[in-house]
Amino acid sequence: MSSTAHAIEREFKILSSLPPDFPSPKVYALCLDTSIIGTSFYLMEFIKGRIFQEVDLPQIKNQDERVAIYKSAISVLARLHSFKPAELGLDSYGSQSDFYERQIKSLGKISGIQAATQDEKSGEAVGDIIKKDDLLDWYKARKPPHQITIVHGDYKLDNLVFHQTEPRVISVLDWELSTLGHPYSDLANLLQPWYAPSSLSVGYQPSLLLGFRDLPFDQMPIQITADDLLKKYCELSGKDYPLVNWECAVSFAFFRLAVIAQGIAARIAKGQASSARASEYGSKFQIIGKYAIDTIEIYEQKKSKVMS
Repeated sequence: MSSTAHAIEREFKILSSLPPDFPSPKVYALCLDTSIIGTSFYLMEFIKGRIFQEVDLPQIKNQDERVAIYKSAISVLARLHSFKPAELGLDSYGSQSDFYERQIKSLGKISGIQAATQDEKSGEAVGDIIKKDDLLDWYKARKPPHQITIVHGDYKLDNLVFHQTEPRVISVLDWELSTLGHPYSDLANLLQPWYAPSSLSVGYQPSLLLGFRDLPFDQMPIQITADDLLKKYCELSGKDYPLVNWECAVSFAFFRLAVIAQGIAARIAKGQASSARASEYGSKFQIIGKYAIDTIEIYEQKKSKVMS
């Protein structure tokens, strides 16, 4: 089976396994016969609603509604993470081993390969993410305690469909990266704007990476703190607050993003990507890597103040 067919089949499996009252599109049929339209495909329900492309929600003028939108996203995520994979027939949907241990090892290896990629014209190597080895060592020492649940893999605002008039998630889309993993990974992905500086502007959709971290509360586009959203998640999911080693998940989310951007830079170096948008995104991998370091430094500073 081709990788494309495998991805289609996995996405169909997760969507057909979720409880009927979970906000996701209904799927009707899977076809692996590539002679029909030239590729594997499945048929799913069309969901009519709103998809927000910008994390600061500029089209929503009411501040309470903006907050309600993110609270709804948190509520749906907490529900997803409450499902026991075996009860949905998904116990073999991914590895049951330590998620962050696997991710640290695999992304570290991928990043090393990408760093050594040479530009086909200049011969210059793409280069390492700033302090990559130090970051990986820190992650190994501080990784979150092992947990396994169903994770979406790309849980963020523009993969959610909201009701046409209410601040309520009615469907979660784009499940191709879903697997069994650690719930922190989805949570860190959704809340990344709260940990990114407001100066962050990367790639062809800069607003998707807009940061709120250094803004005064009354200037934040979404006037609720990350801690309050985390508390809501913990309340709904039955987890203790604060989440143990949460700062590792936040920093690692930036590192993962840096590896993705570095991969684009490597493809550009090999002549496999040439658009201006790809070039812009790929050129920012060091900056994004710096945000992974900043997250750790901010955490360590706060820890020192508490202990002093």
